[in-house]
Amino acid sequence: MSQIQKPKVTAASAAEASDIDLTESEVEIAETVPKAKAKNAPLNKVEKKSKKIPLTPMDVIATQAGFYGNRRIKEDEKFKLEDETDFSHNWMKKI
Repeated sequence: MSQIQKPKVTAASAAEASDIDLTESEVEIAETVPKAKAKNAPLNKVEKKSKKIPLTPMDVIATQAGFYGNRRIKEDEKFKLEDETDFSHNWMKKI
């Protein structure tokens, strides 16, 4: 059997694909520099639980049908989120 192999994507090939002009030294630097996390990025629910930071519950209303916590939520149904990081602007509205 033959296996399908994905093509290797490098910074140089990505730059060519996106029409960005980078010199070879800039590509080498971009490949060696680790991507740093933003220092002020908000913690998600899992990170809060692991650091024992209390969650901030929030009351919301569904603007359309959706799923939350292994449960189907109907349109105009009021429910409580475990944490504000679970909020979705796509189908929820703060109360």
